[in-house]
Amino acid sequence: MADIFVFDVVNTQVISGKVTTTAAINIAWGDGNDDNYNGVDQNWSHDYGSAGNRTVTITGADESVITRWTMTQAGANVEFALSGLPAGLTYFSCAGNNTVSGPLSGLPAGLTYFSCTGNNTVSGPLSGLPAGLTYFYCAGNNTVSGPLSGLPAGLTDFYCTGNNTVSGPLSGLPAGLTDFSCTGNNTISGPLSGLPAGLTHFYCTGNNTVSGYTYPRAWPASMNRVHLVPAAGDGLSNREIDELLADLADTTWVGSKEVVLTGTNSKYSIFGDTAQAWLLANLTTLTLNGRVTDIDAGVCTVDKLYRIGTTEVNHYFVGCAVGDYFVSDGTETNDVNNTVLEVTHLGTDAVTIVSEPGGVTQNWAEKTTGFNWNDLSGHSYEICRHYGADGMGGLEKEWVDIAIVWASIWPISANEQIQSSASTMIASHRIRMRYRSDIKANWRLKYHNSYYNIVSIINHNMANRMLELLVKEAA
Repeated sequence: MADIFVFDVVNTQVISGKVTTTAAINIAWGDGNDDNYNGVDQNWSHDYGSAGNRTVTITGADESVITRWTMTQAGANVEFALSGLPAGLTYFSCAGNNTVSGPLSGLPAGLTYFSCTGNNTVSGPLSGLPAGLTYFYCAGNNTVSGPLSGLPAGLTDFYCTGNNTVSGPLSGLPAGLTDFSCTGNNTISGPLSGLPAGLTHFYCTGNNTVSGYTYPRAWPASMNRVHLVPAAGDGLSNREIDELLADLADTTWVGSKEVVLTGTNSKYSIFGDTAQAWLLANLTTLTLNGRVTDIDAGVCTVDKLYRIGTTEVNHYFVGCAVGDYFVSDGTETNDVNNTVLEVTHLGTDAVTIVSEPGGVTQNWAEKTTGFNWNDLSGHSYEICRHYGADGMGGLEKEWVDIAIVWASIWPISANEQIQSSASTMIASHRIRMRYRSDIKANWRLKYHNSYYNIVSIINHNMANRMLELLVKEAA
């Protein structure tokens, strides 16, 4: 019989667990008592009568006879080096306040499952983990290091706390990983697109420079946690935060239900409002860097698209209201009574511009260069938020202001309607304004809080000086 596993019991009265063996073993408890075990999932335990320090010695034919070993006693403290584990182990789990130490390369070569709680001080590069390991959990003050690409290819769960210095791009993570948690002074980098498709738990702290998010991403339907707090670099932009929130709000959550996106990450904007509200109501924890605040000083930038913010007292254009969109000519001045939010989501990333309602989709980014938004030459536009339900599973749509003009408006009397042609019988108001060549019948006009659909456009004497619009107030 040879010694196949020796460990110290520290200031502990009771230890217990299970063992699976292929041959008989003897456990000497270090107090003059011993027991024999043989078979699958054999329960073992020992009560010393009082807390104290002992050395437990397990003997058997050789180290291959123990294939599974678990310690289940809460509060127990055992000490051993990873290199002291039996060479034949495939499964090891140790609960309690343990102080396991040594490099990862000391783990048995055939180990597939390793879990150890406590104040452990495991160290060494990730490449030292056994090639066939699928589950690794080690709590404590560990100092694990090396690139993520050193993790075993078949790993599904990785949890390691302490002062670790793990590095490398997220794309180095194993493809089948579902749970990744690593604290310490890590320097992980790269875009979130590098995360494995099935990942449901992501927790990473340190001097990480994770940045970049590609929308849309289909997160698994059992999300648990997304905790991304980069300490360096630019983090995720406003647009990327908005789009990440939208995707996270489009899946189901279990367990911790936690989203934390702080550090150098940007704030979310108006386009993240719907997703943020849903996550706030459905998660246990939602911590962000806040919301992009209204611009309440300075001058708007020419050709930029803005949405009127929380306050508007007809300072920008007569008839504009909170929530309206406009394209700046570079003269609009912002103050505490007239605030705006710049629409930063361009192109098909989060804002789609549609030429003629229901028509061919246009790309906002491609249309901006050299395009006069205040003279749209016959085009009308809608703005569609990629995230926002319309109650029927579709996208939320809003009209964009094309231009603000001075005009006169007055209701049409019943007598005027009777004297008009049949095509104007439904008109409710008459609007008179300076001539514009771009106005189309499928446009609408807004005055104060009322909207008017165009019934007829009259160019008096074809002089191109004045337009008269017969309109019907929308319901």
